[in-house]
Amino acid sequence: MTRRRGANVRRCCRQLRAFACVCVGLASLVWSGCGGDAPQGPPSLDGAALVLADFDSLRIQLTDGSGEVRDSDGVLLSRAALTEWRVVRDLDDDGQLDALVVAWSSGGGSGTFMELAHLVLDEGDVPHWIWRGSIALGDRVRIRAMTESSGRVELHVTRHGPDDPMCCPTVDASLGFEVVGGRLTER
Repeated sequence: MTRRRGANVRRCCRQLRAFACVCVGLASLVWSGCGGDAPQGPPSLDGAALVLADFDSLRIQLTDGSGEVRDSDGVLLSRAALTEWRVVRDLDDDGQLDALVVAWSSGGGSGTFMELAHLVLDEGDVPHWIWRGSIALGDRVRIRAMTESSGRVELHVTRHGPDDPMCCPTVDASLGFEVVGGRLTER
């Protein structure tokens, strides 16, 4: 009786292992889209390149959302990064995905220059974002909110007034932007 029970337990364990392998295999197939190419979203903006208007149109390739450029002696010329303030959609109904993202840049001094960068998605063989232009927002501008409605993007910011020290802007403003004919414009 004990031998038969031991054999039954071993057989049951083999069946459970086989069943578990089948379940894992099926889950893998479902997870991978049944072996086909699953539709992909747009690539991350964090690998795009920016051209900085405040730094003589210096081009900075981003990695993980930030990057820097140094001269031939290794001296820092500028560093830049994207912020989380961004809108990604076809803003001008031309069939091409647009991205408006607030970026900052600094040449190593006390200034931190903010700008609204416009990128478009090139959906070629290797989809990637292409910088189309930027609008300077100012030095040490604070972004309070970013909204989008019907293709119009609004930034709610705090800027410097004429008597404000550089550390402490106090003037609230709303800035409106649109992409018209493939170009970022302030409205």
